[in-house]
Parts: sequence; C-alpha cells; structure tokens
Amino acid sequence: MAQVTETSGGPDKHDHVRETQSTALNEAVRAAFEVYRYRDLENSLKESGWRKARRRVLAGGALSGEWVRRGGSEVRLARRGLEVRLPREEIRLLSWQDLWEFARR
Repeated sequence: MAQVTETSGGPDKHDHVRETQSTALNEAVRAAFEVYRYRDLENSLKESGWRKARRRVLAGGALSGEWVRRGGSEVRLARRGLEVRLPREEIRLLSWQDLWEFARR
C-alpha cells in the first residue's frame, strides 16, 4: 500500500498563490498602460486589432529597452510584447494579443 503524504497548505494555498500572481500581473499591465501613455498603447489596443495597434505603437520610434519599476513589478515594452518581471518570479512575456485582450476588459 502506498503512503499518502499531505502537502503543507493544501490546494487552497496554491489557489491563493495563483490569485496573488494574477493580481500582480493585472496591476503590472495597468501600470504599463500608464507608463506608455505617450505611445497611446491602451487606446490603440482598444480601438483596433492587436496587429494594427502594434504597428502604431512601434511606429513611434525605437523602444528604450529599459525596465520601468511601478508598484511591486517592473515592465518593459518590446517588439514581441510586454515583458513583466514580478517579485520572486522569472520574466513573463505578454504578447500583443494578450495585451489586446486585457485592454478590452
């Protein structure tokens, strides 16, 4: 008979961690919309499809490639999408399509 070991915290703990990460990611995207307001990022995504919005935003010139700290995370807009560095986590890439879906909420 196999032994069953109980994990500390149970499934509720994992749900809480997932919810916290999701909240942090949402806050980071909102912060990015504010940081890149001069490129009209959020409005471009809301008004047109993600491909057209990407062209519009990138037509504004070269991106700096620098990380911008807002709240508890850092964001950087790149050609591939929005890179988000959350605390105690690796870098996440949100594609332009993901950003478009987020802006439509």
